[in-house]
Amino acid sequence: MIETLEETYTAIDGTEGWLGHAPTIEELKVHDEAQAKANEKMAAAIAAREAKNKSTDIVHRKDANKSEQPGTAELITSLRGSLENDTDSVVKDLRESLDKS
Repeated sequence: MIETLEETYTAIDGTEGWLGHAPTIEELKVHDEAQAKANEKMAAAIAAREAKNKSTDIVHRKDANKSEQPGTAELITSLRGSLENDTDSVVKDLRESLDKS
């Protein structure tokens, strides 16, 4: 809160307002300068945060466009084909793993 503006209040939402009188031009000038500084500080903080997150956002977008695994139908067909064509080796592997335990 600005010390030179004794008759201001802060509302629940954080905004400040005037109590009971119209502000003078000098009061408005001080208030406007303080608001401009606060706006610049906030803009710098936002720009820094966006610059920090920019490379991360690009990576996420690139990854989102990739299809890392086949579609469900292709995957099921592929697995089914592998198991149906080579059931003897699957049974052999299962028996060996059971024998070891």
